[in-house]
Amino acid sequence: MEFLYRHKSTIDYKEEILEFGSEVMVDRERIERECICGKTMIQKIGTVDHHIDYLKIELHNVPHYYCSQCERVVYDIDTDITPLLKVASKLRLKEVDWQNRNNMTIVFTFNAVDNLKQEIQGIINENIDNINDESFVIMFGSRVIVGQRIGNIIAVEKMIWKVI
Repeated sequence: MEFLYRHKSTIDYKEEILEFGSEVMVDRERIERECICGKTMIQKIGTVDHHIDYLKIELHNVPHYYCSQCERVVYDIDTDITPLLKVASKLRLKEVDWQNRNNMTIVFTFNAVDNLKQEIQGIINENIDNINDESFVIMFGSRVIVGQRIGNIIAVEKMIWKVI
């Protein structure tokens, strides 16, 4: 079974230029397969756009085959993107990194400066054992962190400073 998607690929296959005197050779490490349009698909690792309902999700660093003729994208059967896209859709994430799918990942659904993100990540790491799947609230001093956790992804929705 293969998943087919239209996409925007941003990372090309590895290309190494070898120079021998006046000749230049290009050595490309790639795996190819035939596309249904008859052209050759090249294996890439890059960004693929997915649309679920009205949400556009960019899946970064995902291995896929790409046809430059018809712009078709095909995944190997063992590249199961469906569970990751379901989580991203439920959390309303706009970007997900395929390579970090098995690691604990903290994402922010609001704009925050880097030092605030680092502080929030530290608070979450200290309380990780108490954060169950679904919605959570962490009270830390005069701060309240609100978010959701689904599997290995924690989406921080907002941080509130308590006013006493």
